[in-house]
Amino acid sequence: FFFNDTATTEIYTEQIVGSVRCVQETAITGAYYRGSVGALLVYDISRQQTFMNIEKWLKELHEHAEAHIVVMLIGNKSDLKHLRQVKTEEAANFAEKHNLGFIETSALDSSNVETAFYRLITCLLYTSPSPRDRQKSRMPSSA
Repeated sequence: FFFNDTATTEIYTEQIVGSVRCVQETAITGAYYRGSVGALLVYDISRQQTFMNIEKWLKELHEHAEAHIVVMLIGNKSDLKHLRQVKTEEAANFAEKHNLGFIETSALDSSNVETAFYRLITCLLYTSPSPRDRQKSRMPSSA
């Protein structure tokens, strides 16, 4: 999931753009990332390989997205504790090492899903430059 912002006069609006990706897909182009100020990197706690792919997606984000992008690591399917392959501590350490927010969720029973979005949006509101400031930083300086 990527969050793109749009400024309409003084109004700051967050647009949520969802993306479901398979390992077989090709990389998302830089144009897709352009303007993104927030991202959720989601892995399946019951499938280690999905967690192993997070580093690749994070690298791609840093190569193509805005420098100030806020990223949250989401361990999904927390309802499948009996099938867990990715330890909470392992994911939390990865998130801390890469300065990411972290939470485990369950789309099946909706636990922590709203909280994940709330945390990301709260972080965006308090840490991201405003759309006006980003626009100014992109304008060439007058000589």
